[in-house]
Amino acid sequence: MKEIKIANHLPNRQKCGIASYSQKLYTEAEDYTNVKLFPFDTKFSDLVSLLFKPVDIVHFQHEFGIWPVMGLGFIFYLKKFRLINLFTKKKIVVTMHTVWDLNKIETNFSHYSYFLRWIIKFYLWISYLVIINLSHEIICLNNDCVSLLQNLTSKRDKIEYLPHGLLKVEDKQIPLEVLIRRYGINSNDKLITMFGFAYPNKGFDLVIKALPEVIKKIPQAKLIIAGSEPKDGGQGYMQKLIDLAEQLKIQDRIIFTGFLEDEDLVLQGIFQHSSCFVYPYYKRSSASGSISKIFAMNKPILVSDIAFFKEYDFLPKFKEGNVSDLTLQLVKLLFVSSGEPSYQKNILEMQNYYNQHSMTKVFNKQYNIFLKLIYDSNS
Repeated sequence: MKEIKIANHLPNRQKCGIASYSQKLYTEAEDYTNVKLFPFDTKFSDLVSLLFKPVDIVHFQHEFGIWPVMGLGFIFYLKKFRLINLFTKKKIVVTMHTVWDLNKIETNFSHYSYFLRWIIKFYLWISYLVIINLSHEIICLNNDCVSLLQNLTSKRDKIEYLPHGLLKVEDKQIPLEVLIRRYGINSNDKLITMFGFAYPNKGFDLVIKALPEVIKKIPQAKLIIAGSEPKDGGQGYMQKLIDLAEQLKIQDRIIFTGFLEDEDLVLQGIFQHSSCFVYPYYKRSSASGSISKIFAMNKPILVSDIAFFKEYDFLPKFKEGNVSDLTLQLVKLLFVSSGEPSYQKNILEMQNYYNQHSMTKVFNKQYNIFLKLIYDSNS
């Protein structure tokens, strides 16, 4: 196989799903003797040193092209590398983990003021145009992102879909006692789990609103929210969830763990002993780093019926934003025994999907995208 040299962006950030995903994806490169990596962060010294690296691909992750401050710096660096490419063979690739629909900014950013929403919309529009025009290839981790970007340019061929890689489960068993000691749960509890940063558009409040009726049908039901409040875009939402639980008098049935590292045994224990996972998201156009972490757990996953989840057509769904339907689907999910054919069929479909979208398979697809970009342009 032909050798390929990649300057791979590995942002050194704490509590960052994009950073951890990038690191795990490029761990797969260890099995490729013909791939040489030159990791970098978006620090000025790293970017300057890249100018002298003999690389074929400069691969950025998206977060520095989306948000202000970091985003403005990203655009500057992207333009700088693009100019260098007039004289070298380096190719710039950008992976877009999130692409916001510019026609739905008012909905997706409703927690911001009207003035800020207008600024965000203008900034995103400029960012997308710059990225599209100054990069050689754009990889989107969700199919909807592809069409959103393609609508902004005639250079549609440079934008393509690469599935978000799914992580394999660590081969270790976490005793239930770990959770019993930490959270006082009962061995008979049916644990409904949500996790990740608490943004309003993730709809965590919907599950809390559904929980009283779920408990009437499934008395052993408890909800675990394993996550924390982000620094931007979600201020105050976690407190609203806590207040809502108290208002509905179900605070003793909800466990707020706060932020847990991926490698934390407590988080791994939560995954292993959960009865199901729920993703009550509203309309969005991004990849889900959260769902990629639990897909191989072979546990039922309930999602909203938004376009974002259409690639998971085999997963049970409820009507977006509809608490009554969410309640109904949750009760049905918790009632089904793991020995029933419908349960086994769903788990088998999940296993088949994982086999097609494991991190290993996805890195191999990315590798082929890079090869095509390099050698087609040289031919």
